[in-house]
Amino acid sequence: MKKGIIVLGAAVFCMLCVQQGWASSAAFKIGGDNIEETDRPGVYRATVQVGASLEIRAEGFVYSLRVAPSSPEEREAAPRGAPRLGEAGTWMFDETMFRLRRTSSDRTKHILVVEPTTPGTHEIRFVGVILGYPNSITIQVDVEPPQAE
Repeated sequence: MKKGIIVLGAAVFCMLCVQQGWASSAAFKIGGDNIEETDRPGVYRATVQVGASLEIRAEGFVYSLRVAPSSPEEREAAPRGAPRLGEAGTWMFDETMFRLRRTSSDRTKHILVVEPTTPGTHEIRFVGVILGYPNSITIQVDVEPPQAE
């Protein structure tokens, strides 16, 4: 009898834990000047000229599946995610290819403003943690030479 109660208790506990694990996920959304998603997950692309500023935003979002709407109309009207404070976040880039103009963070966003100094294709990476989920995002920046006037 005791074994049956322990096994039942363990099964209920596991179901509740797994349900919570499936219930939500978290990630950072990337946005900014001329930022486009690519077909590869976690990789974005931007195009900018030498000397022009480039602003990139990483905003933490939490997606909850616990209260999933049942009808198609409710699904369309329901928000896809809610802003959430990330536990950590940092930008990484080659300082010989980009000049740092400004960086800031508030409760949900990490913002980077840089100015490219050298033509070519360069990478900027954002690494962040939200709800314990690590996120690594790469922005491939195509830097074009300045236009002659």
